[in-house]
Amino acid sequence: MRLLYLQIFLLTFNTAFSQTEYKELKKTFKSFAIGDTIRIPFGISKSGGQNYFTVWSNRTDETKFECIVEGEIVNKSSKKNAYLLKIKVIEMCKGLEQAILNNENIGIGSTFEHNMKYFKIIIDRN
Repeated sequence: MRLLYLQIFLLTFNTAFSQTEYKELKKTFKSFAIGDTIRIPFGISKSGGQNYFTVWSNRTDETKFECIVEGEIVNKSSKKNAYLLKIKVIEMCKGLEQAILNNENIGIGSTFEHNMKYFKIIIDRN
């Protein structure tokens, strides 16, 4: 697990936002309301019979993901330029009932915190 955390740290460390990117991130965060549904992409790794979620950096241009979790925003807060969403899982990836994220089992009905500043979300705006 240490390697995973190190990879996340390296992906997010030295990725300073331009003023335009920062303003867009802030605008997106403010546009979310409690009860909104969003999709969050994850990678999946397996170890010892367990499934583990790996997060995607919000700096990636990747569009094909192994797993997309759908969730409802149940809380949101911003602290020191962090944009935190508390997500309640309403739909897991196909064929996956649960996976571990930050040492917690994540499945339908569970909640987890997701920092938009560092980690990718998928936004489908009509």
